[in-house]
Amino acid sequence: MCAQTARTCEAGVSAGSHSVYLVLMCRNETSNFKVYVGMTGLTPEDRFHNHKRGHKASRAVKNHGVRFMRPFFDHLERISYEDAKRLEGELAESLRRADTKSKGDTERVGA
Repeated sequence: MCAQTARTCEAGVSAGSHSVYLVLMCRNETSNFKVYVGMTGLTPEDRFHNHKRGHKASRAVKNHGVRFMRPFFDHLERISYEDAKRLEGELAESLRRADTKSKGDTERVGA
């Protein structure tokens, strides 16, 4: 799944100022991990800090975000808005189909 998305990205996206990012999430010590998929025009680090401090934040990431999942999204940085929007949805849906308990574009949890 990730390799397929990476090949798609390398093969046909435009340069730009947006990024798609992944955040590892966990509700508590006994729950399963989940993955949040988002897109941003900020650096992924700045966007994560905004989530955590509650500024234009996804409540799920604010309350349960553990950390970034680098290097899984390094190849999804500095791309066009259109490509970021498309890839955010595709990646969230791929993770959902793989039963990864993801949140992201298709549920419009946040971006």
